[in-house]
Amino acid sequence: MKDQKSVIHSIRISKSLKEFLNSLDNSNEFIKKLLLNTDDYKKFLHKKEILENQPSLFDEIEKEQK
Repeated sequence: MKDQKSVIHSIRISKSLKEFLNSLDNSNEFIKKLLLNTDDYKKFLHKKEILENQPSLFDEIEKEQK
């Protein structure tokens, strides 16, 4: 994740959840690890990789023109 650009994303949470996050040494790392380890995120990455590695129609056209 270090090689990716980052952005800030805010979410609404309960006061008790906010208290919990404040009690952690590094709540940002905690949330990132929590999300990165979900099946949903892993499936998302898999689909993204497949789409990024698919040749586009334009790639095929360029090959034919050469």
